[in-house]
Amino acid sequence: MNRRDVAGVGALNVDYLYEVDDLTELRQHGPPLHPGRERSCGPADLTRLFQIMERTGTLKMKSAGGSAANTIVALAGMGFSTGMVGRIGDDEDGRLIVENMGGI
Repeated sequence: MNRRDVAGVGALNVDYLYEVDDLTELRQHGPPLHPGRERSCGPADLTRLFQIMERTGTLKMKSAGGSAANTIVALAGMGFSTGMVGRIGDDEDGRLIVENMGGI
């Protein structure tokens, strides 16, 4: 068994970053959002949000992360031996997480 200096335990997320020129439809039909704040929502709201973003926005990038995972990646970049414990799906987002964080 390999020893690690630091191990993270936590959520492994994928952030979807969209550019939106007009927020009208999102404000009228999407879940309530507030500038500079994070918002969690259930599956129905998330599906509706993605549908609106696909119609009105442009996906600029996807980024793997999560607070514990981001910290572990930063520590690995500083030379620490790191590991991460979390759960991912067998889908495109799960593969993105493995590709982006596979070296931790």
